Amino acid sequence: MQKDKKSRNLYTIIYIALIAVVGTACIIAGFYSSVNSNVKSDFESANAEEYIPMITVYVTGEVLNPGLYELEKGARATAAIEKAGGMTPNANSEGVNLAQVLDDGEQVKVPAIKTTAPASSAKSRSSVRKTTSKTTAKATSKAASVPSKTVEEKAGTLENTPEEEMDKKINLNCGDVNEYMKVNGVTKTVAENIAKFIGDYGTFKNIYELRCVDGVTLEIYNKINDKFVVE
Repeated sequence: MQKDKKSRNLYTIIYIALIAVVGTACIIAGFYSSVNSNVKSDFESANAEEYIPMITVYVTGEVLNPGLYELEKGARATAAIEKAGGMTPNANSEGVNLAQVLDDGEQVKVPAIKTTAPASSAKSRSSVRKTTSKTTAKATSKAASVPSKTVEEKAGTLENTPEEEMDKKINLNCGDVNEYMKVNGVTKTVAENIAKFIGDYGTFKNIYELRCVDGVTLEIYNKINDKFVVE
């Protein structure tokens, strides 16, 4: 009887010990599972924070440093302009939507302040052209009465003419489409756009404003900018 009682007590102790071991194992397993879950969550969160999609935009016009700039996806036009050094004093801030959300490959163009050319300038330009025409006609009539040059003189004139034409720069503010088209690289469309720019915004202040003309890409600008002068 006493022996059976001891046996039951022993079984009870063993049973309790097993329950304790199993319970401890469950607690440890739950702890490690929680730790692994937190680590995985932190890792995924860190990766999500590190990956930020970017876009590339082209900023041109009246900014200090035109060019290509990389921004975070969803950036607005104002951020692109800030990247380009901000607007120049001649920029028309109302001519561009600063709140526009940009897409990859988009162009942000800041226009110049529109100025109206004085009517007196147009009149004086017209009178200059008329005077030039009269002067040319007089010079032609005088030339007809002058004896013809010798063969050597003519040859020397013909040799010098191409060089003089090459060195001659065209006034960007002349507004003459045909004059513009004499420059290698200026198509009829670009020439008309240059004349239209003068009509819309007034005369050019500097050669760099050619970049504001529709159709004048950076490649075209680099090719033709030294063929013009602003007068």
